[in-house]
Amino acid sequence: MKVSAVIPLYNKAELIERAVRSVLAQTHSQLELIVIDDGSTDGGAEVVQRIADPRIRLISQANAGASAARNRGIAESTAELIAFLDADDTWKPEFLEIILELCSAFPQAGIYGCAFEFSRHGHKSLPKISGLPAAPWQGLIPRYFRRLSSSWWPPFCSSSMAAWKRVLEEVGGYHIGLAKSEDVDMWARVALRHPIACSSAIGATYFRDDINTMINTAYCPSGFPFAEAARQVMASGQVDPESLRGLQEYVASLQLRAAQDCLYVGADQSAALGLLRGHRETRLFRLTWAWLYFWSLAPRPLLEAFRWWVRKRHYAL
Repeated sequence: MKVSAVIPLYNKAELIERAVRSVLAQTHSQLELIVIDDGSTDGGAEVVQRIADPRIRLISQANAGASAARNRGIAESTAELIAFLDADDTWKPEFLEIILELCSAFPQAGIYGCAFEFSRHGHKSLPKISGLPAAPWQGLIPRYFRRLSSSWWPPFCSSSMAAWKRVLEEVGGYHIGLAKSEDVDMWARVALRHPIACSSAIGATYFRDDINTMINTAYCPSGFPFAEAARQVMASGQVDPESLRGLQEYVASLQLRAAQDCLYVGADQSAALGLLRGHRETRLFRLTWAWLYFWSLAPRPLLEAFRWWVRKRHYAL
């Protein structure tokens, strides 16, 4: 089966060749690589042009953000299955083999993901993921939203997943205008309609040398668009009682993360307070809710001191 690999590129000239080479080194060679240059100004597109391989397609557009770049890649792809890779991450050589094995075993799934490893300054580690069977394992994730509510990290990342093109088009692709976590938002919209298949095999490396969402300047003062979509689905009675609580808790977890970023990144106490007041009913995250609620009401100088400590602690890791 042919696979379309999509890499959104924006000012990652020093890293893009590493990502591209990891795609070209796949043991499954029936692929096209679509690099969407999203208005880079550092010569990243020229780096891609110098790599001689007929499977590479470089498409340039005015800067519109990662979501728009991924959506352009979806539109330009010629394969039924589309896999995504961030320009600063890499695939293991057997990544596509892992994904295609999942496709063969679980054709009814909408998204296929596999485990990933962190790399920070050369040190490798694995994210702490709970709620899934012990490795080695592959299958459909049971009660997807409930499982994700119990773990800070999902079992796959934006660089270790693939989806059917028809499914991505069905949910409208990636949400344009979302400040961050647009991938998490899209996965959730797919999960409302289709099962999610996953493998415990490690297929990608997520590099954390330069960026961490805790100190990223982007935050979502109104929370995640998926939250409203989920509320509509729950209100319509389309969710069975067994799955309803898990979906409610997952929505709460997303909004609490948005509130956390409002406080830690944007120092936006009013936005955080609004998000928290809308999710008092959470059971799994009562302590998190109380902690964030405290900081949403704390005196501004105290919050600023706490934000300084969070950043100092991050850079010391």
